[in-house]
Amino acid sequence: MLSRKFIIRSCICLVALHCCCMPRMAVAQTKEQQAALDLEHAGKTDEAIVAFHAILKGSPTDGNVINELSALYYTKGDFASAYKMAGDALKQQPNNPAFMVSRARAALEVNKPEETLSLMDAAIAKDATLAYGQVLRGEALEAKNQPQQAIGAYSKALQANPQMVLAYNLRGTAFYGISRYEDALKDFDKFLEGGGVTPSVYNMRGMTQIRLGNRSAAIADYTKGLEVEPENYHMLANRGSAFLDAGNPALANADFEKAIILNGKLADGYYGLARVYNAEKAFAKALPMAEKAIALNGVMLPYRAVKCLALIGLDLNKEVIPLTDKMLSMDEKSSDAYIFKATAYSNLDDYANAISTLNTAIGKMPDNYLFYSLRAAIFRFQKNNTAADADDAKAKALSSK
Repeated sequence: MLSRKFIIRSCICLVALHCCCMPRMAVAQTKEQQAALDLEHAGKTDEAIVAFHAILKGSPTDGNVINELSALYYTKGDFASAYKMAGDALKQQPNNPAFMVSRARAALEVNKPEETLSLMDAAIAKDATLAYGQVLRGEALEAKNQPQQAIGAYSKALQANPQMVLAYNLRGTAFYGISRYEDALKDFDKFLEGGGVTPSVYNMRGMTQIRLGNRSAAIADYTKGLEVEPENYHMLANRGSAFLDAGNPALANADFEKAIILNGKLADGYYGLARVYNAEKAFAKALPMAEKAIALNGVMLPYRAVKCLALIGLDLNKEVIPLTDKMLSMDEKSSDAYIFKATAYSNLDDYANAISTLNTAIGKMPDNYLFYSLRAAIFRFQKNNTAADADDAKAKALSSK
């Protein structure tokens, strides 16, 4: 249920990987610098920042110290400060490739992908082997919604340095975003073979396996990721969906409930529980779960679809009509909306509107066999067996393609 943007920027959680590629101070030149580096290596980021700022007061033009502060701010998630400090470092040494990388990395985080591209083009012109420069170019191109070009940049990064497994991860995600699932799977495999144990990559590979119809493999990947990061609620929700589709509602229910405990605002968790309850025909329990999911994320049509199913199960067919109208206002080609609307009309014995709804649906999506199958059933309610037979034949022909 995750959007592509969310997958790329939130679900993958690559900050730690990026930090390992950030240019840092290699060797301390003074005791003060060494003491600051010791704080940094001990994970005392705030104390290290204070220490480096103290050094900077006595050496305000030391680009290495300024750049180290940029890296520390980046680690802390203060990207605006990281961006500023990297710019200050570049003022001291405008052609320093390490400083250019720091500024380019921070520029991405403050939504300046064009600056990232410009900086990395200049850096790569000086050093064609700068693999991480190509990685940053790829991310900037993705930020500009140019996935094909981004894939090319990640490929160049791997040509320059086949050991940069980060590029496999990012390229795999880009492949996933344009539905090239086989290629995505190969890249996630390469990343994991290269020693990566990032739980989010198991999550992405699991999602890819689902797209390829490999449900058991997906469950295995989600489980591996959860062994490393048991409180990853996105992965729990994904595994719950896989369990439910595999016919294991009890395991699905457990995953969805745990995901919600970990994050009470996880719409996918409530949506998953609604699906479980609908599958168990516990429609009264499904309805509030669907409503909670919609309240948390109103743009997701599947959340409204699962509510429609609960309403129909509760024989609240009149409430389905305005809900499906809302769905169609969001997407005029929502097949779920047409099916639930026609079903609700049929349950209300309003066969004319049911047929009219399906006629409209077929006009927009003539190759959807489900529309013909449902219309055939409604024709049979009307004792119109000739029309029903014709629609059944059409549905059979389309479903076999």
